[in-house]
Amino acid sequence: MYPSLGCSLSFLTAAVTAAAGCAVGGGPAELRLAPIDPQVAFVGTELSIPLDAQDPEGDRLAWRFQSDVPEMCRAGRCRAGIQTLDEGGAVFKWSPLPEDVGRWTVGIQVTDGRTVSSQAVQIEVRSSVGYEGLPRFVQPLGTGTTIDLARQACVEFDVVVDDPDSAEVTIAQEQPIIAGATLSSNDEFTATWRWCPTEAQLREGGHRRLTLSAADGSNPKTMKSYLVVVRRPPKPGCGGVAPSIAHTPTSWTSSGDVRITARVRDDVGIKHEPLLYYSTTRPSDTPDLGRMTQVTMIRTNGSNADGTFEAIVPNPANSLPAGGSATLYYVIAAEDDGDGSGGCERVTQAPERGSFDITVSTATAGDPSLAGRACDRCSSDRACGGADDGCVRMGTSGTSYCLLACASDGDCGTGYRCGSDTVSTVDGARRRFCVPDTGTCGASETSSCSDDAREENDTRSAAMSRPPLPPGMHGSLVSCHGSDRDDEDWYMIRVADAAQVLAEIAGSDETDIDLALHEGDGTLVESSDSLRSTEEITACLAPGDYFLRVHSYGEGRNEYGLAWSTRAASCTASSVCAPDPREPDDSASTARRVSLTSPYSSTGNTICGGSDDWYSVTLRTGQTLVVELDFIQTSADEDLDLHFIDSSGTDLAPCTEADPSTCSAFQGQSVDSNEYYEHTVETGGTYYVVVHGFAGSQNSYDIRMRLE
Repeated sequence: MYPSLGCSLSFLTAAVTAAAGCAVGGGPAELRLAPIDPQVAFVGTELSIPLDAQDPEGDRLAWRFQSDVPEMCRAGRCRAGIQTLDEGGAVFKWSPLPEDVGRWTVGIQVTDGRTVSSQAVQIEVRSSVGYEGLPRFVQPLGTGTTIDLARQACVEFDVVVDDPDSAEVTIAQEQPIIAGATLSSNDEFTATWRWCPTEAQLREGGHRRLTLSAADGSNPKTMKSYLVVVRRPPKPGCGGVAPSIAHTPTSWTSSGDVRITARVRDDVGIKHEPLLYYSTTRPSDTPDLGRMTQVTMIRTNGSNADGTFEAIVPNPANSLPAGGSATLYYVIAAEDDGDGSGGCERVTQAPERGSFDITVSTATAGDPSLAGRACDRCSSDRACGGADDGCVRMGTSGTSYCLLACASDGDCGTGYRCGSDTVSTVDGARRRFCVPDTGTCGASETSSCSDDAREENDTRSAAMSRPPLPPGMHGSLVSCHGSDRDDEDWYMIRVADAAQVLAEIAGSDETDIDLALHEGDGTLVESSDSLRSTEEITACLAPGDYFLRVHSYGEGRNEYGLAWSTRAASCTASSVCAPDPREPDDSASTARRVSLTSPYSSTGNTICGGSDDWYSVTLRTGQTLVVELDFIQTSADEDLDLHFIDSSGTDLAPCTEADPSTCSAFQGQSVDSNEYYEHTVETGGTYYVVVHGFAGSQNSYDIRMRLE
């Protein structure tokens, strides 16, 4: 509910008759309200209309609205409102009720205290229950996908949309867009999405939320939220204990969607919800999870350190005759943060090889256990109990819910009414159903999370258009994270002189919010991502513009405070990493030549920006080279390794980010400070000692070499 803005019907009349951008009362229009197109809204889904006004003098603007919607405002409270944003922008927000179905006029007015600009907006409200005009995503299936870097370097899948009453649809990526991801249109209803994660992106974490949209030009966009997970094994030597998964496969006899539970425990706590991967065909002994359908499990009780999680899988037997059965194969995976320092994530997969399998059977004649399951999520009519009950799509996310059949309001329980029109189910049946008084089943369809005044700042590009966030404490900021949306908050900060920067956030335990610092081009500088909502980052930064990013795990509203400050310091580069004066030395052709007639030593070296340091040594057959690398590692992004490469380019001490199982502390590739390596050559010739920052790590180091 919004407080009344004191608008009158006379204002609405003026808005209807005034031309967009004209000043009420005559005279030249110094203040101009940007044109607003006609809108389509759905019952139970929040309509959000950005408002923009151009005022040459930059005066503070005041916004008002009025409408001809009955009972829009009552007793000083309104069901719609205008949220004023920082720096003059605004957003009109309204979540229509079932009785609002129809065509309405909303007048928008803005004033700078001297002139007024008004505009009338035409809004058509439609019922979202069983509405057939929206595009529908057919592929990809499930709630996400996983890319295993040990198998492939990129992820690619087809996007398929169905919309029988449209000649074509526009498929697009919505903000925040995953950097480097491409969406290529194939024809009127299909596209291909592809992403090859970079090392810099992998440093930021392996979970990305992709939001796809499909628009037919006459309805609101249909949205699909899809979790893309990048997985690679940790380097040998990482500390911590991997999560444990306790699960007993149990056959399922019901027409309802299959519910699979597991208990997950971890000494530190898992950062993300466990994932379940399923298939109706038996996977191999080493399942390719990217080829199975991924579902995010939801915690039903306990904590992230010891909790019970549940996955809901569409019933594969519902496409068979009553009493039929099918086999469901599945794998459960849980990931933690290893030793808590980042870069040592451990994944437990259950079972260790192959997959669980259960027999899924439908009820032979009715299923009493499903009776009365109104507003439960579903995938088919048979999952909803009674013969006449149905699974009906609602809202713009395409989610389907069970509704109970009815002939009158008397057939419906409290909080429901019998719909006046017949609607279609996902299986094509048409009948009347008991519809929630709110007009929708899914709470996520209506934004019940009241955001802060700094919106919209969900992306770095949006933050770039806003004035920098000044140093100091900023309270009453809000993270609104849901299962179908990532509400990231980006703040641009300006560092005038070289300084040590301290940034902190503090929120509640409603969700887990984290903090990251990025350079002006988006490159990650530092991050803090504990399992709580209290995070702190320090970094020595050169003058320039940077970004603080606040992002969340878990669904809900979390109000937080953010503070940042500077202290004068001598910083050589934005990431406290300046190339040493011995550059360039990042290839065989530019390698530093090392004489081993006596022990060699070099101090004050630096690995920066993914650039390796190469050293050329000449060895005779049977000679043993000893290399000692000294550095201090306090986090995963300071991890330096040694490599030993012969003249043909073969790495005799292999260790790759795609397959860290090849790394070994005996080869100078541990996960903590300092490295040691020795090698006896079988054939004399030129060899190269290479210092490499694992996964983009940066650090300073000293190096020593000698013959034994």
